[in-house]
Amino acid sequence: MRRPSRRAFQRKPEVRNNCVRIQYAKPNSYHVDVPIYRRNRTKHPYTGVITDKYELASADWKGSDALNVTKWFKKRNEETSGDTSRDGDKGQFVRVVRLVKAFARSRPHWSWPAPIRWPEFEVSASSVG
Repeated sequence: MRRPSRRAFQRKPEVRNNCVRIQYAKPNSYHVDVPIYRRNRTKHPYTGVITDKYELASADWKGSDALNVTKWFKKRNEETSGDTSRDGDKGQFVRVVRLVKAFARSRPHWSWPAPIRWPEFEVSASSVG
């Protein structure tokens, strides 16, 4: 993968609450939000089993595991779509989510008053990129 030149960026990276935003230069003016995670590794005192818990930066570190979100999404895609791809990036569920996100982004006056609730997963407005 080719790295973009320094001129490709519009301004210096911006540190935000739970990510670092990199803004590309015009004409398209895209940005990429890179989430900031930390891993807490603990060892059970009696069994010796080591477990990892991931936390996302915010005002306070909060539990968040992007890998589990990805696994859930791909599983949901397989369960609901008959045309999924091997790596899970295609399928009707993926297309619907992309369309809904694009539609919501085209309405800047919309607000997200409450989290969207799925049976086994919760998505808040702040995590819907």
